[in-house]
Amino acid sequence: MHIEKYVAKNIISLCEKRDISKYRLSQLSGISQSSLSRIMTQESLPSLITLEKICVALGVTLSQFFREENPVDLTESQKEIFSQTVAIGCKRLEKYGKKPDRYGLIHSDLNINNILVDGDQVKILDFDDCGYGWFLFDLSTAVLEYDTNLSEMTRAWLDGHETVRPLSPEDLQEVDTFIVLRKIVRMGWIASHWDNDTVKRVTDRYYTETEKLARAYCERNGGCL
Repeated sequence: MHIEKYVAKNIISLCEKRDISKYRLSQLSGISQSSLSRIMTQESLPSLITLEKICVALGVTLSQFFREENPVDLTESQKEIFSQTVAIGCKRLEKYGKKPDRYGLIHSDLNINNILVDGDQVKILDFDDCGYGWFLFDLSTAVLEYDTNLSEMTRAWLDGHETVRPLSPEDLQEVDTFIVLRKIVRMGWIASHWDNDTVKRVTDRYYTETEKLARAYCERNGGCL
């Protein structure tokens, strides 16, 4: 299931359960009905900030939204820390902004499986998720699979990037934000691929490591808004 379909399906389901019309959801979230229509018909994928506003209007956290059909329940402690992490991250990204030097067309799924190395040339595959977003989102996707050596792989990615294009102090300050939010967003993929044998093997470890990352992120950012 594509993430657009999963997001649209969950929004529609939650609206039906709460007897909330699209018009009412627009009022509660501050998002136009036309934008909601595009999201609910799978024509567009909402940004993290937009999805957070929708979740608040529907009375769920972002982590609850992405685990609506996942048989593995989060603990109350995990729900709290993931919700807090998303709130802090979204606020930081609003401040970070969408200047042309940090926001534009990105691949969105730049992991090792979508890269081919041919001699001294690097070629990229699979543009299904390509769209507009923050350039550093591609960093968070590239290092998504790493746990024990996450810091090492992140540093290697940044070093390589800066040989081509320097990053600003503002960019570097948000590296952790993109990584932890991307980890949380991946819960949606896990939830929508629950019957996948690989997911069944990695889910417990993935949530444990993501929780550790989220707690450390909150502590570094004061633990509250």
